[in-house]
Amino acid sequence: MARKDGKYTLYFDLIRITAILFVLYNHSSTMGFELYTLTDNPYTFPLYIVMATICKAGVPLFLMVSGALLLGKEESVKDLYTRRVSRMVIALILFSFVMHVKTYGFSEFGLFFQNLLGNNVSPAPFWYLYSYLGYLIMLPFLRSLVKNAGNHVTYLLAVCTAFMLMLPALRYICGINIAGEFDVPMTAQFIIYPVIGYMLSKLELNWKQLTGAAVMTVISVGAAYLLLTKTLAYDPRTQFGLSEFIFWISVFLFMVLKKLGNMLNPEGVFGRICALVGACTFGIYLLEPFMIRSLMYRVAYIFVPYIPSVLAVCVGCVAAVCVGTGVVWVMRKIPVINKLL
Repeated sequence: MARKDGKYTLYFDLIRITAILFVLYNHSSTMGFELYTLTDNPYTFPLYIVMATICKAGVPLFLMVSGALLLGKEESVKDLYTRRVSRMVIALILFSFVMHVKTYGFSEFGLFFQNLLGNNVSPAPFWYLYSYLGYLIMLPFLRSLVKNAGNHVTYLLAVCTAFMLMLPALRYICGINIAGEFDVPMTAQFIIYPVIGYMLSKLELNWKQLTGAAVMTVISVGAAYLLLTKTLAYDPRTQFGLSEFIFWISVFLFMVLKKLGNMLNPEGVFGRICALVGACTFGIYLLEPFMIRSLMYRVAYIFVPYIPSVLAVCVGCVAAVCVGTGVVWVMRKIPVINKLL
């Protein structure tokens, strides 16, 4: 259950649920996510590209929620390491070990430590935990940054628009040679998204801001479409273009879901369901390579004969999250494990 200043905030869980659904869809390969590589239909081809582009917002949305919840907290470095960093390290080692045993059995332990250090515990998508650990280590500095930043969200959005939308468009779509050294370190995703999430959580959103974000999102999706179709001409399996313009898409989704969440009753049935599922999203992510992804495929295959593949995958993603929530809820009753999930 996501709490801010001791009060349950529905929209954080709404964003987490959306993000985990996006992550699952992102792993659906040519049944859903990569369908744009298999069709030249003038109607479905743009739809598949738009869906693949939007679902890339999954990780940024998780980071924005994390920033909104953690950057404003007063916490000692000792508490940070004993409560948060240690949890991520243990989760990374434990679930990487489970994946190793699944792949190699109880052998090749030297290879396990080698793979663990090199993030080669395939096919588990635990790269996020390595990056998140880096973000947690930097948390004290990021807290000081936002504490003294004042209300500069408009300026930060403008900088991100320049360096995460305009310059990539000029460089990749227009072919203009712009020095790669001309960059802003703040635009690294494990810095900018937590900071933006924190700032947006403090902002009272109005419809004018939402409209502006919607316009920038349409422009971003259009840029992604142009870049991807340009790259597909010489690389039929490319994903280059899907993530390059994801900033405003992520910001817009965060704003819309915040607005929607604030309009709903957190004590109602829907609010309680969101609280339950949202609290289980990290556990679902950890279990995804072991059972959640295969469950998504199994459900999708059941529906494929009756509905389009992309819709079958969407049904599979929802079903996998529902079952995953039940599994994680049960696992959280187990001592020690409940501290990790």
